[in-house]
Amino acid sequence: MTAYVIGFGDNVVDYYENLNQKFPGGNAVNFAVNAKKSGVKAYYVGSLSSDPDGVLLQHALSSEDVDISFSEVIDEPTEQAHVTIKDGDREFIGGVRGSRLTPALSAELIDLMKNSSLVHTSCHSRTETKIKELKKYDVKVSFDFSDLDKYRTHEYLSDVCPSIYIAQFSVATDDQEEINRLISECKDFEVPYLLFTRGSKSPVFVDTRENKTYEGFIRKVESPHDTMGAGDAYFAAFASNFVLSKREKSMIEHVIDCFHKGANLAYETLMIDGSFGHATPINP
Repeated sequence: MTAYVIGFGDNVVDYYENLNQKFPGGNAVNFAVNAKKSGVKAYYVGSLSSDPDGVLLQHALSSEDVDISFSEVIDEPTEQAHVTIKDGDREFIGGVRGSRLTPALSAELIDLMKNSSLVHTSCHSRTETKIKELKKYDVKVSFDFSDLDKYRTHEYLSDVCPSIYIAQFSVATDDQEEINRLISECKDFEVPYLLFTRGSKSPVFVDTRENKTYEGFIRKVESPHDTMGAGDAYFAAFASNFVLSKREKSMIEHVIDCFHKGANLAYETLMIDGSFGHATPINP
């Protein structure tokens, strides 16, 4: 059977107002696309709108060879994030909130997830209840906690962490005390692995079972074209290869190889517009 991973959850279209262009994105979408770019078969499972933005997402995913056969099409509007881009960085200026629905866990979908190597979702996907159900089937789940404080409280971590195999946190603006707190809490809730992305600084990977920390690396870009989606690309390449690559090397060699995969794909993402391209005019 071919090994595969799944992006499960949110989708969004990013409106670059100052460029009159829009791009497909969303954490779970970006994970699936970037896992495929890193050489892994990938599914996207979510609720895609029937509106023009939803059609853009469907076409983009299909053109990237991501399987969307388990997604559903709904009549709710696609979520929008409105941004401006200046010197390669983005500033969020508004948006339209979507439904953030995900398909019901049918027997067929559970079977797909049970046989996957990893199911990735996030705090923006409203899947907290569903990953608890997946835990019953020993599904390996990775979870992006973003950089927002409300997804780092003791209450939220205690609710979500017991269902997670790999946790991801964006900590570019956090001090070491906060990072240590997150490590301690996740360890208490038996999350085996953590990846901390730190913006322009090197990421950190933590093996809580062995009490080992590995500092990674990034490929420096003096003038990034667009930072949108670079962190998602890093994690997708790292996590997909971490769960799928054969462990013929030592753990440290294996982790270093995954760091290389993440750094290379994030670098490529920094050189293109949008999370993974597919520019479409906002106003043709």
